[in-house]
Amino acid sequence: MVFRGKPSKACKRCRERRLRCDGQPTCGACIRANAVCSGYPDTAQLRIKDESDSVRRKVLIKKSAATSDAPSHLALSLDVQARQSFFAHFVLGNGLGTSGAFDFLRKFHDPTEAPEFLSLTIDAASLAYLWHQSYSETALLRAREQYTVALKATSKALQSQDMATKEAAVMASLLLDLFEKFTNTERQELVWRSHINGALALVKARGLQEFTDPSSLRTLVRLNTNLIISYVSTDTAVPEDFSIVRTHLSKYIDAEHPKWKLSGLMEPYANLRSDIHRGISPLECLFRAMRLDGEFQALSREMHDKLQYKTLVPTSPSDMVYGTYFDTYLDRHITQTWNVLRLTRIMINEFIIEACPNTAAAHTAFKNIQSLASKICASLPQYVDCAGTVAQLQKTGSPGLSRNFTCFGECVSHLPVQNLACYTLIFPMFVVGNAKNTASPMKFWVKKQLHYMGSHFGIRNAEIVAQILERGKEVSPWTIYSLLGSYAWGA
Repeated sequence: MVFRGKPSKACKRCRERRLRCDGQPTCGACIRANAVCSGYPDTAQLRIKDESDSVRRKVLIKKSAATSDAPSHLALSLDVQARQSFFAHFVLGNGLGTSGAFDFLRKFHDPTEAPEFLSLTIDAASLAYLWHQSYSETALLRAREQYTVALKATSKALQSQDMATKEAAVMASLLLDLFEKFTNTERQELVWRSHINGALALVKARGLQEFTDPSSLRTLVRLNTNLIISYVSTDTAVPEDFSIVRTHLSKYIDAEHPKWKLSGLMEPYANLRSDIHRGISPLECLFRAMRLDGEFQALSREMHDKLQYKTLVPTSPSDMVYGTYFDTYLDRHITQTWNVLRLTRIMINEFIIEACPNTAAAHTAFKNIQSLASKICASLPQYVDCAGTVAQLQKTGSPGLSRNFTCFGECVSHLPVQNLACYTLIFPMFVVGNAKNTASPMKFWVKKQLHYMGSHFGIRNAEIVAQILERGKEVSPWTIYSLLGSYAWGA
């Protein structure tokens, strides 16, 4: 037995950095650093540990090292790990709920098949993704080094008229934009839109008539999604070229799909945000917001037919179910589409209340917010409540369950795809917890669930967002959206 002394009263982060810890429920040093506070050890206990097994293992290791002729295992380099992770999540997909949002890069899985500048941008985005997953400072440093090299190589390639009109140039711009979304967690308008605007300019230079095959159309769809979210999140009007790109895409894709219609409605929403930011009359804001909310509401009725979900009652009480019911979806993508519509409507209805408080329109908007917020809360248990809701769904054979869960009951670990499903719930939950017109019990419940996602799933940003809500300061939802990595996690 080894005596290690009485533990320090400080939290883990302060002990490691030898900082003065104030001993509050979430210490001030951790809050200032936007870090998760681990809590405090029980100082009444003595740190006594049985080291017998440790000593035995050390002896066996020494004997093994002296007698073994087997070659040591060579770890994969950071760059290779990053590239493999990036392709697994963003490009190749595996039917387990991964994104596949950049599947047009599939043909460049082998680095030798890609132009050098494109391969460099893939490496930069891959390392940025690895940093966002692991918070490894080594990965971040390497990502920034690779970004600098990739940016120079891309700029040089674009000096060639022939290369500037290739699809690879548009892909590179989208990847550089993705890098910025991973690494710049503050909304800097020029930085946020520089690469996405560059991609749009390259599309114009090449000509939309060149974007007709499946790969190039997927590239345009990704540009469409990234462009509209960039402008919504920076309160900026959408350029006219956006509509031209959408008109072209509508000829080749299912223009009646609810997800496509939803992205189309985000254009007038972005323009409304821009005009409110620049200053319009309350009456104009009211009329435009009410008309736009009506269009979103009509779309939600269409979505019920094509993107269905089921409402269930829990068979046993659970703290992770708000109210008396929860909803189940076929997969994360459908959940995310519904929640984007709901959170956008919450913000539109808040515009209505701010423009004309104490009116019939404001009363209706208030009821809308309560209903929409409740539905967002009801989307959480399917992905978070491992011991309750998930076990119930397992017994009933829910069709979407196997795509999102690999553990049931008292789970101790989760696949990355399950963590991703939880991660995409953080922003909708923040919108609910941050809204001025949601009930206090609901706000409390949201913070509790975010804390749980941080501790149970190890999602650091869930804990940070919970702490931001607890401070009670006014924070723009889009500031949190940027902190979370923006549309890098979009379906």
